[in-house]
Amino acid sequence: MTHPQSVRSAVHRLAIARGISITGGAAAFTALMFAVYERTGQDPVWLAATLILTFGMNGVLGWSAGSLGDRFDRRVLMIVSELCGAGVFAVAAFVHAPVLLIACGFAAAVAEAPFWSASGAAVPALVDDPKDIEHATSLLSIGTYSGIFFGPAIGGVLVGHIGPNWIFAANAVSFLISAGLIWSVRRSFHEPVSAEEHEAHVGVWAGIRFIRADEILRRILAGFTIMVLFNGFQMVSDLPLVATFFHGKTDIGRGYGLIIAAWGIGSVAGSFAARRLTPTIETKWLVIMNGGFALTMGLVGVAPLFVLVLCLAFLNGATDAVSLVALRSIQVRRAPDAVRSRVVATMEGAQNISLAVGYAIAGPLVRLFGPNLVYALAGIGAAFGTVVLWPLRHRVIEGAVPEREGPS
Repeated sequence: MTHPQSVRSAVHRLAIARGISITGGAAAFTALMFAVYERTGQDPVWLAATLILTFGMNGVLGWSAGSLGDRFDRRVLMIVSELCGAGVFAVAAFVHAPVLLIACGFAAAVAEAPFWSASGAAVPALVDDPKDIEHATSLLSIGTYSGIFFGPAIGGVLVGHIGPNWIFAANAVSFLISAGLIWSVRRSFHEPVSAEEHEAHVGVWAGIRFIRADEILRRILAGFTIMVLFNGFQMVSDLPLVATFFHGKTDIGRGYGLIIAAWGIGSVAGSFAARRLTPTIETKWLVIMNGGFALTMGLVGVAPLFVLVLCLAFLNGATDAVSLVALRSIQVRRAPDAVRSRVVATMEGAQNISLAVGYAIAGPLVRLFGPNLVYALAGIGAAFGTVVLWPLRHRVIEGAVPEREGPS
């Protein structure tokens, strides 16, 4: 391209696209969870099943989807992903049965699977200076978490008034707008890659091989896999927890939207703060913020007032955002472009599989013991992830690691 856009313009457009898409997606997810919960007699096991077949499927699909981001144009792949997601939710707007709604959620997960690894892998190519990776990553996170803030608030307020199907239709439109913004980005989503680099990272499993050979990414993956297992407990417990404070369809829907929105605005605040991260301090804050994430999660289980739950959700989102910006910056700098999308997909895929396991365990636990105890157990369990990450607290992590091994 003869006259590429500025880095600022490209990153801002991508961040806005994320924000719009995730606002619609989070509103639709809130409506989906609420519809399934209400139409199945408020059964937490159905909530767990919905989470497994939506969020959880990202883990199962992640490895193969990640290879698409290294093989094809990431910009085109992201646009196609958004268009397919729009089509799925246009269909969901006419669906009412819980099983069919979950099926639509599953189809949307399939459509969106390549999006996240491709967009994350594109960051180093979009910036001119590797030192700007943390800043660009934080801006994209702001877009993501702004959507997580606004989406549930919109979905929670509207679901009791207009019903979930209208929210699904609006989400289809948000995906179309996002696709248009991504199309308007006129910078490359790939760094130059030699034939030798491509040859060194052949196959769907190249991301796994790369992480296995990298001590830093191995430890980070282990710590975050433990953390998100118990994050699954938290997510299944959210709606039942709200139901312990409120009664009535409209109030529960509003409360559920508020708790996710509080987490989302905390994540926006954390993403702003994470712009100040540098390679010399990011591992320290990765560990500290993971500890804060576990602590705030556990305290929700003993909070006597809903306003305290909202405050803790805000802090939980803020600590999570800082740690995730650090994680994403580290992984895209450690991995060369030829395998970067597969590394991102492998890291996220493993975490999402762990998340799905957490959903499956949490459903019966919430039914047996209630959401408060499960929340407290989640905080205790997540602390073990911080223990795994503890040896990294003084490590300084720079640049991509050298090529180590050929295809296997």
